[in-house]
Amino acid sequence: MSVMIENGVLLKFDDLQAESYVIPDCVTEIADGAFKGCNNLVSVTIPPTVECIGYDVFEGCTGLSEIHIPDGAEMLNVDDLLDTKWYRDNKDGFLILGTVLLAYGGHEQTIAVPPYVTKICEGVLTGMPCSAIVWLPSTLREIEPNAFDANNRNIMFYSA
Repeated sequence: MSVMIENGVLLKFDDLQAESYVIPDCVTEIADGAFKGCNNLVSVTIPPTVECIGYDVFEGCTGLSEIHIPDGAEMLNVDDLLDTKWYRDNKDGFLILGTVLLAYGGHEQTIAVPPYVTKICEGVLTGMPCSAIVWLPSTLREIEPNAFDANNRNIMFYSA
């Protein structure tokens, strides 16, 4: 296995045959493109010591179907996950980390945000139809700016 870690930064993982990898606890940061092109990678475990994840970390990891992330972690760039099997196989279209809604890939006219979500991140619901109904849970505490597309002026919100 070829892994390069320097000063707590996972710079490169380029074992193109590996199916799983558990990032060691000594890692505090994952560099841009660290796993890029690892098509056979199916499972990655990120330890709670990781505080920062760069861009394009999982680009081209089309076989990635399991990402184990510690609760409360919000350091992931959502765009890195949209190409993964993990996101494509998500039947309801929601990408949720802990209680944080990171992305929504569905195109339904009516959606119900899951009842345990406490935060909706920026850009999450930008792909929704021009007219939509969104049911928000009573657990919701924060909606980041630009969570919804400004062009979608006909969105109606309801509290569940």
